[in-house]
Amino acid sequence: MSLEALSTPADCIHKYNENRFHHHCQYTLDNFLLPWAYEHLSCNESQNILIDNQCCAVIVETRVNKQLEFAILNTLLMTRLKIRIILFTTASQKETCEKRFHTLTNWIEVREIPNLQDDETFNVSNYNHLLLDKSFWEQIHFKQCLVFQTDGMLIEPLDFAFFQYEYIGAPWTPDYYTTQVLTLYSPDLSNEIAVYPLTRK
Repeated sequence: MSLEALSTPADCIHKYNENRFHHHCQYTLDNFLLPWAYEHLSCNESQNILIDNQCCAVIVETRVNKQLEFAILNTLLMTRLKIRIILFTTASQKETCEKRFHTLTNWIEVREIPNLQDDETFNVSNYNHLLLDKSFWEQIHFKQCLVFQTDGMLIEPLDFAFFQYEYIGAPWTPDYYTTQVLTLYSPDLSNEIAVYPLTRK
């Protein structure tokens, strides 16, 4: 995008922050995460790490690129390799994802996005509907899920005490927003929902 297309100072700041984020992710991936994964995640000692069978992490992504690789490896690192990641993608990208992460099958499972007829139709609206679809969560047989995306990241090791709550993340009301980037979901919302922290608009 040219400077001419950035009509306001706010647009310039937003673009600067976006580029800074992507450069940070690329640098961290190339200089730390990929060497770490290559050296440690395929060796025998990695087989002895205990994975929590009550929790998982879920990402829905149709673009197979460096940003996805960063998001997954960063999440594995920040969860101390203790939870399995389920990557949902399109049918046309499933094989590509499986090849990209073939050395990480102890932690990563690739699945097709359910009920998707056309790869080209998957967009933000589809994503939102998918995460609100009860049948989507019923096929994830874990008590708690950490939902993450490629445009966000865990910046410190996850405190597993968060998993004691039924729900942490975006509140279900237009009058509030949250600065908490962590989204946890329980398929069985039988208890009172806990949202933390909340900040009024």
